[in-house]
Amino acid sequence: MFQSGPSLMNRLFPAKTSCHLALTACAGLALIGCTTPEKPDSGIRSAGASAHKAETQPTGSKHDKTIRQAESAVQSDPRNPTYRAALGSAYLDAGRFASAATTFNDAVLLGDRSEHTALQLALALIGSDQKQAAADLLDHRAGSMAPADAGLAFALAGDTRRGIAILSVAIRSGDNTMRIRQNLALAYALAGQWREARAMAAQDIPPAKLGDRMEQWAQMAMAKKAAIPVARLLNITPAGQDSGQPARLALNTVAPAMLAQAAAPLPATSLSAGAAAAELPPLALNTAAPTESQHYARRSIAPSGQRTSISFVAPAPGPVGSEDMEAQLASATSLPSPAAIAPQPPHRLVETHLVQLGSFASEQDARRAWTIYQSKLPSLDGHRLILTRARVKGRIFWRVAAGGFDKAKAISACAAFKRTGQGCLAYASSKPLPGTLGPVTQMALR
Repeated sequence: MFQSGPSLMNRLFPAKTSCHLALTACAGLALIGCTTPEKPDSGIRSAGASAHKAETQPTGSKHDKTIRQAESAVQSDPRNPTYRAALGSAYLDAGRFASAATTFNDAVLLGDRSEHTALQLALALIGSDQKQAAADLLDHRAGSMAPADAGLAFALAGDTRRGIAILSVAIRSGDNTMRIRQNLALAYALAGQWREARAMAAQDIPPAKLGDRMEQWAQMAMAKKAAIPVARLLNITPAGQDSGQPARLALNTVAPAMLAQAAAPLPATSLSAGAAAAELPPLALNTAAPTESQHYARRSIAPSGQRTSISFVAPAPGPVGSEDMEAQLASATSLPSPAAIAPQPPHRLVETHLVQLGSFASEQDARRAWTIYQSKLPSLDGHRLILTRARVKGRIFWRVAAGGFDKAKAISACAAFKRTGQGCLAYASSKPLPGTLGPVTQMALR
C-alpha cells in the first residue's frame, strides 16, 4: 500500500523543499534564491550560467524517481490536492511546465487554497506559453500574494506595467528590501526600461558585476521561448519534450464518482444526462461544492492524447453541481399560456418569468456571482436579482435568477446567454423550481 502522510511528503521532497518548492518561503520570485541579506551579491545566482545549462542539458533522470513517487501518490488518492500539488512541484522541478500547469490546476480544483500553489501555477502557465491565463489567475489572486512575488509574476506574464506598479508601491510603503528592489529592477528590464533597471539594480549589485547582470536580463527579456525566463529564475532545466500529465492521472477519471456522490435524484420525466449537458454546459457537469480557490479556475479536459488546456475566468463563484439542473428543467417545462396573463397596454411588460443563472453554496457567493453576471452580461441592466433558498438532497443552496421578464423575453434572453457560454434556465415565477424554500431578497443592483 502506498505510504501517505508527512513521511511521504518528506520522501518526495527532502531537504530542498523549503527552498525550491516554497517559492515564497525563501525568495519567492526574487533573483536572490535562498540566500541571506548579509551577503547580497553572493546570493544572486549567475542567471547566465544557469540559463545556458538549462537550455543545453536534457531533462535528467534525477527527477524521474521523484516524479514516479508523486504520480503513484496521486494514483493512490486521486482527489488529494496535497498530492496533486506535490506532483506539480515535481513536474516544475523537471522543467515540464505544461504538465505542472495541468497538475497545479487540478490541485486548485480539488480545494488547494494556498497562494504557494497559485503562484507555482502562474509560473507553470507562463513557462508553457499561456501568459494570458497566468495574468487572469494573478489578477484574482495577487491581492493575497506577497508584492515581491505578484509584481514580478505579472511582469513575467507580460503585464510589466502592472508588475512595476505593484513593486513600486510596495517599496514606497516601506517594504524596501533587496529582494523586492531586484524584482523591480528585473521588471523594468522586461519592460525595456533599461535606465531604470540599471539604477535599481545598482543599489545591491557591485559596479563590477552590474554589466553582466544587465546582459543576463537582456537575454531573458529577448528570449523567444516562454520557458527560458522562468527556468532562469528557478534555476531549472526546461524539458525538451513534455508529453503532458499521464492520462491515468487526469482529473476527469475521478469526476464520475464525484458527480454520483453529489447528484440530486431526478424525476421520471427528466431529460437525459446528455441532453442536459448540451442544454446547460456550465452548470451540468460541476463537481462538489466549490472552495474559494475553485472560483478562479475552470479546466477544459482535452481528449486522450491531446494537450490539456487550462483557462481562467472572472471570479464568479462556480455553480454548485450538487443541485442537479435536470430536475429544474423537468419541472419548468409547463409554462403558463398567454391567455392566463391579464391584458396589459402594449408598452407595459408583464413580469411573469425568471431567468436562473446558477446556484451556489452560500448567500455571499450568490451575491458576488450576481455582480459578475452583470459585468459579463450587459443585457441584465435594469433587471433585479431574485435570490431564493432551496434544499436539495438535504443541502441548502442559494439560487441566482434575474427578474423582470415576460415569457418571450425570458426565453430570448436565455438563448442569448447560452450563445455566450452562460448556462441559464427560464421558468415561470408562479411555478417555483423543486426544493425551493422561499425568496431571500429581490433587489435592483443597477
